[in-house]
Amino acid sequence: MKIREDLVLRKVGDTWAVFPIADGLKEYGNIMKLNETGAFLWQLLCNEISKEELVYALIKEYEIDKKTAEDTVEQYLVKLHEHGIV
Repeated sequence: MKIREDLVLRKVGDTWAVFPIADGLKEYGNIMKLNETGAFLWQLLCNEISKEELVYALIKEYEIDKKTAEDTVEQYLVKLHEHGIV
């Protein structure tokens, strides 16, 4: 899976935000804010990557257990799918 190419992630001050290049993200008022974990996963999703690879990257980056990583990735992907972002 992969993030849509018409969206870009930028750090503005201490905040990670997603901006549409074109006319995307209307449901977010054209800007979507992400926390550090969301930004980390977003960056990985800029290239084709599997759910399992996301889980293991999260485990390695944040030194968390597999169950927590799986739950985090699942919740994140559900939200992205709901809004047609991946």
